[in-house]
Amino acid sequence: MYSKNCIYDYVELNIGAGDVDYEAGSNVLRYNIPQGAYYDIKRGPVASVALVQASSSTATFNNYSIKWLNPAFNTYNNNNDGLKMGNLLFMKSSGDHHYSFNHTSDIEIMTTPKPNTIRFVIVDEENATVKLDHAYFIFRFTYYDQDIIDMNLRNEAYKML
Repeated sequence: MYSKNCIYDYVELNIGAGDVDYEAGSNVLRYNIPQGAYYDIKRGPVASVALVQASSSTATFNNYSIKWLNPAFNTYNNNNDGLKMGNLLFMKSSGDHHYSFNHTSDIEIMTTPKPNTIRFVIVDEENATVKLDHAYFIFRFTYYDQDIIDMNLRNEAYKML
């Protein structure tokens, strides 16, 4: 892995009541992020994003996946319907139903740094999009030094000769 800067940006997004967080006529979650939400606007031009925490409560008994819809540069999905970042697994405790983020490993998607808009979708086990009434998601943005990335890529290319 490439050398990372010491400070990350974390963005917490919450689903409230109603359809205010969804794009009109769809189940796509869309959030406008003010530039002041990011720690330093002088971050490097290369970034990755990972979902580090999520939770929801609903009355259904399905498992869900979270798919990233913003630009993704180091991934491929043959369905072209977003990149899976993690799972919300059904749990039951004391009669309450809730979902907990299944943190198996960090899936870091290379994306545009400091996005003005974050778009993602929740899908069920059949890959159908769903709407949740209440949930939160915490994304971690990691920034990389362009010079170190270029040097590492040149070193890897040299090893292949």
